[in-house]
Amino acid sequence: MAEIIFSKYSNERCRRFAIRTDILEKNGVRYVEKHAMYPEGKAHVEGLADWYRKLSVLYREISLAAGYCEKTEDGVRLDYIPGETLEEQLDSLLHEEKQQEAGERLKAYLSQVESLYQKADFVQTEQFQQVFGRVSLPEGLKCGGTVTNIDMVCANVILGEIPTILDYEWTFDFPIPCKFVLYRIIHYYTATNGIRMVLHPEQLYHDFGITGDLLGCFAEMEQNFQNYITGSHTPIREMFADITPGIVREKAVYDSRLQVFLSMDGMYREEDSRFYPMNEGRAMVQIPLPEGCRWIRLDPGDQACVVHIERMTFDGREVSLKGEQIPGGTLRGQWAFIPHLDPAIKGIPVPEGAKVMEVCLTTAVVGEDLIGIVCKANEENEYLHNKVHRMNQIIDEMKNTKIWKLYGKYRNAVERKR
Repeated sequence: MAEIIFSKYSNERCRRFAIRTDILEKNGVRYVEKHAMYPEGKAHVEGLADWYRKLSVLYREISLAAGYCEKTEDGVRLDYIPGETLEEQLDSLLHEEKQQEAGERLKAYLSQVESLYQKADFVQTEQFQQVFGRVSLPEGLKCGGTVTNIDMVCANVILGEIPTILDYEWTFDFPIPCKFVLYRIIHYYTATNGIRMVLHPEQLYHDFGITGDLLGCFAEMEQNFQNYITGSHTPIREMFADITPGIVREKAVYDSRLQVFLSMDGMYREEDSRFYPMNEGRAMVQIPLPEGCRWIRLDPGDQACVVHIERMTFDGREVSLKGEQIPGGTLRGQWAFIPHLDPAIKGIPVPEGAKVMEVCLTTAVVGEDLIGIVCKANEENEYLHNKVHRMNQIIDEMKNTKIWKLYGKYRNAVERKR
């Protein structure tokens, strides 16, 4: 009898896509099984065997393989394939400070995938809109001829003599832009760990023709796709603030959610906001911006905290926090100190025509008293700085007066006599 040695529940989805993945071992041999958690999901799980057959033929064109899959009585069985993933290989190179080699390796894989999905002109179908929404995509995009696996991310590639794509759950048989597949590979590698930012994702996007409006369109497609997966189901990670009122968590960092307000007129309204999960106080998100959006406000959780803005970009261009408002708090460089509940960073200006904002931040819960001391010290520092600055201004103004100039001549004459 097989022994289950690991189980994973993908239950933060709608019933149609909720599945259980088991790793089992029998007579020293490991394998994987996937089962639908509800009757509505049976077709989705069993469809993996069909995708395996179609992708196996397709992947041979670029020297890749699909992990073996076959139907069982109540699900599918897949091969258990141990080994290093492309994601792990790239991370190892970065830890060894071999950024150039990691970048070249990632670009080589992106070019490999790009060559696979350039067979036909992309046409936006009704099926596409059901999954990715009605997105205003430019003309001239290319797509695959038959099926497209949009989840060819680095974590799904097991390296070997023939690299194998482990997971192809999100495969579709209608046209999908090739560049969107490339966008997801870049995004889900570079935006999920700060160390990977040294590969300059904005340059990677540019190198593969994903710029300007297209970047914003793909961020919108990805958001719509995530909504398609969850449907009307609300993931429990997004319910924390609602089901635990009044709880103060005594941790240096905490799980909460980042609320982002998108404003056209400088007013911040709940109906114009979106929520994004924070894992252990960290959020790395891409936010599609509606046309006409002029200002952004970030609410990092609901406790007094210190926020480090590691990275903030609009359409790939990095910006600083100079001039932003921290109500009741203070800003030092890329650090915000907010000594009260319901913290906020307000007044972030949106460059004209920007399509997508990317932000990476880390939040740490610190006692209100301690943050208050930092804020007061910063205010006193600011006061002294302003006093010195004003004195220098007065001196500069005095230097332009007739009296100051006469005094200068008198002082020079006295110096010569000495």
